[in-house]
Amino acid sequence: MKLPILIAMVLYMAIVVWIGVFYSRKTKTSEDYFLGGRGLGPWVTAMSAEASDMSSWLLMGLPGLAYATGFSQAGWTAIGLILGTYLNWKIVAKRLRHYTEVADNAITVPDFFSNRFKDDKKILSSISAVMILIFFTVYTASGFAACGKLFNSLFGVDYLTAMIISAIVIVAYTTLGGFLAASTSDSRSFFRVISFFLFCFCAEVRQRSRICSLSFPSILNCFIVFACTVDNFILCLQIAS
Repeated sequence: MKLPILIAMVLYMAIVVWIGVFYSRKTKTSEDYFLGGRGLGPWVTAMSAEASDMSSWLLMGLPGLAYATGFSQAGWTAIGLILGTYLNWKIVAKRLRHYTEVADNAITVPDFFSNRFKDDKKILSSISAVMILIFFTVYTASGFAACGKLFNSLFGVDYLTAMIISAIVIVAYTTLGGFLAASTSDSRSFFRVISFFLFCFCAEVRQRSRICSLSFPSILNCFIVFACTVDNFILCLQIAS
């Protein structure tokens, strides 16, 4: 069973690299590269945002937390995630989208702060750039680590080797295709994530029912992750529309 899964994952990596190459030919300006030409619709935006936001921590971290601690910890995490995502998209996203165009068509967050508040000395942009560098380096590293652990646990591949290969693939397609490649890949990944969680939820219910000991808390833990993903996607879609 492991060989077909490995082949499928290798094919997936090849496809995302091809997506990066494909969109590199369509990227003409820096605005195309960083923002997709500001032309992405609400569906792609919502799916891409949620697939990017709910990465390895949702696939591996939150289920592990639910398994280890039960509903209490995972439940509060889900509640905080839903509220935080809603407030972010409701209060920040729309205003930021419009203000970036007003503020000399700012492409990045550091550029926006610098242009919005007339920071000629670039102090705000420097601070925000440093914060992005620090926190997103840790976040990206955790994603690479998850890839290494996944291949190591499933196929016995050396952890470091798997992590490096995964990092090369991810960096390759995002660097080549920019935001268009990332959003295209993420929007398709969203459907796979939803299908995966739905399958796990149904499998859990079926297994618990089969052994005649239907455990509501156990099923609820599995459902939390699935519902969390769907709910945040709906919120993003409604607000982006």
